[in-house]
Amino acid sequence: MIKALSLAAALALLPLSAAVAHDLRGPSDDALEAAAEAFEVRMEAFGERAKAIAAEALAGIDIDAVVAQALAEVDVDAVVGNAVAQARGIATNGAWASRDPEHMATYGIMADYALGAAMDSPGDAEVAETAEAPQAPVADDED
Repeated sequence: MIKALSLAAALALLPLSAAVAHDLRGPSDDALEAAAEAFEVRMEAFGERAKAIAAEALAGIDIDAVVAQALAEVDVDAVVGNAVAQARGIATNGAWASRDPEHMATYGIMADYALGAAMDSPGDAEVAETAEAPQAPVADDED
């Protein structure tokens, strides 16, 4: 009940406090507001000039050809080979044989990342969605 009364009192005084605050404005407040408005106008003009410059610069570039060339230069075999090499390195690490749950979780995440990187190559998107991460081999603890 007290909160409701406090809120009602604050709402009743809000127009009065706004009017008092407006009356207390000084020349520095007016100058700051004018500078902000001038800055906003300059930024809008800059935005228009920047759009015109970018459009002029891109006019002579065939974006589709650039994208096609970049995709053609991707060596999928190298990407997959790198991911397999990373996975092989992770698999041969002695931490796989450990029964430490933190090791298992960490290397599982790393294997998921390596497989995800291999699956993200162009044309393999549908395979990436259905691929499952391999289960980490667990060796018996012979200690």
